[in-house]
Amino acid sequence: MKNLAFVATLILIAPGAYAACSDAPSAGVDWSGCTKQQLVIRGKNLQGARFERGTLLAVNFERSDLSGGSFAAA
Repeated sequence: MKNLAFVATLILIAPGAYAACSDAPSAGVDWSGCTKQQLVIRGKNLQGARFERGTLLAVNFERSDLSGGSFAAA
């Protein structure tokens, strides 16, 4: 029972722990904590994407749908 509680605690306190910085830009992508620079991501569906605690340098999101996305501390 202790192990189950420990695992549940890890899941609750570590959102974004499964971010894959190499994932392609798409709806719901989780780039939390990732560094992205000099990217051109035009006209993409990035609804619900997560960029929390990420570093975005010279990234062009022109005409991309970022609705519902999270950029907290990015």
